[in-house]
Amino acid sequence: MKKQFSIITATITTVAFFSCTREKIETQPSNNLEEIGTAKGGGGGSISNNLGKNLEGMFLFDGNLNDATGKLKPAEASTVGGDIYTEDRKGNPNSAIRFAGRYGLKIYDVITSTNVSVAAWVKYDSSNAALTAFLYGQLGFMQQKDTYWGYVNTTTTTGVQGPAVDDHWHHLVATYDGFFIRFYIDGQFVADYPNQGTFLQGTQGDGATFFVAYGIANGLDWWHGSMDD
Repeated sequence: MKKQFSIITATITTVAFFSCTREKIETQPSNNLEEIGTAKGGGGGSISNNLGKNLEGMFLFDGNLNDATGKLKPAEASTVGGDIYTEDRKGNPNSAIRFAGRYGLKIYDVITSTNVSVAAWVKYDSSNAALTAFLYGQLGFMQQKDTYWGYVNTTTTTGVQGPAVDDHWHHLVATYDGFFIRFYIDGQFVADYPNQGTFLQGTQGDGATFFVAYGIANGLDWWHGSMDD
């Protein structure tokens, strides 16, 4: 099974991007990661029962920018024809997207709430990167040198930094329930941190825009790396 880049809204929850679920996420052992994923069929992506419940969006990046759930519009590249596809973590060609510093993506009208999760498979290009958001929205991810962060974009914005990791594929999950942000890497719980506040971008229940491979402040600080599902 293939995991998705997903946004999840939940009572507490889990690129693609976005998946929504009403089930609480507990720490996942590494060997169970594939249970939270996407069943691939011959005609494209299909959503497994494990993650299909209340899924708001899922971007497989299998040679296109489409949402596998059909709920969201295709992601919009900042440069027309700028999207580059590469091998995914299993070596399948044109099954992941690569950001080389010359474009990013926007995902529009994502329905979120203060119970939301995001998940993605990622691989950075350089371990010397400055602090850069590569998923920027109400909840997202950042890279700083050889570490990843999960963060929530509220009036009291807080991030949780993970341990140093190599430049191979890693699965990230960030969840927010209105009180705590929680961060997981490769199915292992990293940490949580109290954070209360309202989202800075969009209003709860309304369509929000998420930015992929854009910097935090103005969209001019590009992330270099690959992303899948």
